[in-house]
Amino acid sequence: MIAPGAFKAWLATAPAGDVIIWHTGFLARERKAWVEFRGNRRFPHEAMPGLDVVARVIAKAADRGLVTLVQKRVDKGQFQYVAVRSSPPAARAIRGYSIGRRIVPVAA
Repeated sequence: MIAPGAFKAWLATAPAGDVIIWHTGFLARERKAWVEFRGNRRFPHEAMPGLDVVARVIAKAADRGLVTLVQKRVDKGQFQYVAVRSSPPAARAIRGYSIGRRIVPVAA
């Protein structure tokens, strides 16, 4: 798991297309210590302190269009979580439209 500060430092210097593996494991299970299963039964799982904080920082970067998030299965129940650095918003203008959270006309 990458530290939030290390991710932010990478984000500040990474060129478009650069990738970083920010976590390997099973994110949904590791973000919470308990998982509900078949009704009220609960089984404890290993929670990773700080993983929820890192996941939120990276999700905010994705919401702002700074990275694209992908994942790759590496084994049964194991995934690599990857952030791919996006182009700056100014470079994403296509035929008079800016690609972001929504498509809007760009002033000429």
